Amino acid sequence: DTVAAEVQDTGDGEAENEGGRAGDDEGGVDHAAHVQANAPGEVDDESGVDAVGAAEPATGLSGADLYPLNPTKCYFPMYLVPGSIVAKLSRLPDHEEALKQGYLLEVEKVEEGSYSNKRIWIKQKGRGADGKKLPSREISDTMVYFFSHRWMTPNLDPSLAHPDDDANTKLRGIKSILNPKKYMWIDFMCIPQRDPSSQLRAIQSLPYYVHASARFTALVLGAQGREEYLQRAWCQAELIASKLPIRMPFWEPAWLHVRGMFRDISPDSKLGKEGRLEPIHLCHIRDISTCKLTDQRDFEKLRPLVEFAAKELREMCEWDASPDRDKTRLFGRGAKGIDEDPLCRKQGVTRKEIARLVRDLSS
Repeated sequence: DTVAAEVQDTGDGEAENEGGRAGDDEGGVDHAAHVQANAPGEVDDESGVDAVGAAEPATGLSGADLYPLNPTKCYFPMYLVPGSIVAKLSRLPDHEEALKQGYLLEVEKVEEGSYSNKRIWIKQKGRGADGKKLPSREISDTMVYFFSHRWMTPNLDPSLAHPDDDANTKLRGIKSILNPKKYMWIDFMCIPQRDPSSQLRAIQSLPYYVHASARFTALVLGAQGREEYLQRAWCQAELIASKLPIRMPFWEPAWLHVRGMFRDISPDSKLGKEGRLEPIHLCHIRDISTCKLTDQRDFEKLRPLVEFAAKELREMCEWDASPDRDKTRLFGRGAKGIDEDPLCRKQGVTRKEIARLVRDLSS
């Protein structure tokens, strides 16, 4: 069901403004901390399917209680789609079909490094000449795009809903960004669409997926498409996940402002590669209760992420006000407060803006 297509190597496609990321050089990354993807069921069979499965939520126990949100916790395996596979697609398949066709690669582990670079190990399928399983292959997080987007064909009937239109505008846009040496994470292909229990685990893993991807990219169709994107609750949830403060010594609060890019994928746009890019700032995050959902019941799926983000940002502000912030390094170096930090001032990150964000999230 695929048609091979030649894809020109367009390079990285995005300006390297990901807030302190050290670029595509995979060397020189300090293995300061190690984070193992720890889904409840061990994933070790060659099909890539969870061999144990997730327990059904107990009565009265919410997803947030079962699977507490944390950028370093993964409750459902992170899957990536190689650019070489994307180049051959004629239509974006759902997760279940992509898994069946062998399109997905499973992330085995992620290692934190200095600043915000990470090293990712991907499971390889098959066995070597000695009959043993092939070792995991290492890639840099700068090779991974997290694509956030508004579904173009929404429907309450899952069998009729699809993220693209009939002309495959989104897929063509993705192909213009993703060269064969890169990888993408996109919800339709990487999150279960037919199993509510597994889907819950994946939703609770969103901060982990975002944190493991260097390039958070919101796909939009022009200025109107960007506004439509910002009005959608699920899009806002992914924006929130991309702006979470990270509890690590080398993190910088200023990165709250600069991480992520809007990418205009309008087929008729006359803008060049750089002209299609626009930074995603804190001011783009809105009160999610005012945003739109196809299924209003999804607000309950989003509530844990929103509440977690408000808590983390509130605690970051409390840490920032503490005289011991430089000793604890809970949310970064802390040598200077947010309002005194030149990098924060340059990026427009202020205590006032963070307090506004906390109020909106708390509402």
